[in-house]
Amino acid sequence: MSRSDNPQQLGSRFIRPSPFLLLAAALVALAVFLMPGGRPAQAQQSDVWSATLTVQTVGGNPGCSNAISSTRCTSTSILDDSDFTYNGVDYEVFALLVVGTDLNLSLDKAIPSGLVLNVGGTAFSVASASLSNSDKTAEWANSGLSWSAGDTVSLSLTEAPTPTTTTEYWSGTLTTAEVYYGFGCGFRTGQPQCSAQLSDDDFMYHGTEYTIELVHVAYGDTLQLILSGVPSAPNDGDGSGTERSRMALNVWSEQFLVKDAMISYGAGDSTGWTKPDAWVLTWTSSGLSWSEGAGISLSLVTLPAGGL
Repeated sequence: MSRSDNPQQLGSRFIRPSPFLLLAAALVALAVFLMPGGRPAQAQQSDVWSATLTVQTVGGNPGCSNAISSTRCTSTSILDDSDFTYNGVDYEVFALLVVGTDLNLSLDKAIPSGLVLNVGGTAFSVASASLSNSDKTAEWANSGLSWSAGDTVSLSLTEAPTPTTTTEYWSGTLTTAEVYYGFGCGFRTGQPQCSAQLSDDDFMYHGTEYTIELVHVAYGDTLQLILSGVPSAPNDGDGSGTERSRMALNVWSEQFLVKDAMISYGAGDSTGWTKPDAWVLTWTSSGLSWSEGAGISLSLVTLPAGGL
């Protein structure tokens, strides 16, 4: 008798489990472990908000908006729930529209970028949206949605899943030049422009475009990175600044964490050292030493939660 055919032995009796019982037990275990979509039950994201939208026509666009009283998102016949609380803050849905091919969501306050808008079976991360109106409006271009007046649309907001891998937002190669008592690239008049010295000098980070205006090693081994397009602090993936603490600048195999840098915003002055909307990151005692004409590999990443 082969090993696979061996029955279980109890005293002098042999007990062969019924194949039907084994199949039933396996199905029960699978049903307990899995939820719809094939994910383990503990991996499901709980809803921050859920509602049903009865689509109206607003200025020729399908959806709802509080800007026009007849299509107010707060009307129970249009949107059956328009209020929610997230991280202790109360929010109200002000508008939800499909404009051409774009999806627009507006709240009465800045939209937390750690949320995901689910429309039917399609997920739209606020982190990937273009933000406007003081970050109260999120827009997703080419959403693929097509609504008509009278349609019933199932909606929900959930928290974005906790990242478990490193995410790269930008990478490029720097050809160094002499700049600011050191070597790198910068925007100051008469100095090598980063747009010419970097293989790529701009990138998108959570719906906002940033430009690398300066990166250099100077004053011994101080490393400095300046980004423009940041009026105060950059948007991040969870709306509270936590993701920024996991950002890092990679220089070849060396990694410089944003949380370890000296940070300033909008440090413009008459010398043109930085631009008024700049985000200035400075790491002292970096241990780096660059020279004229060197090729430097760079990238900006966020590390996984707990990966610091």
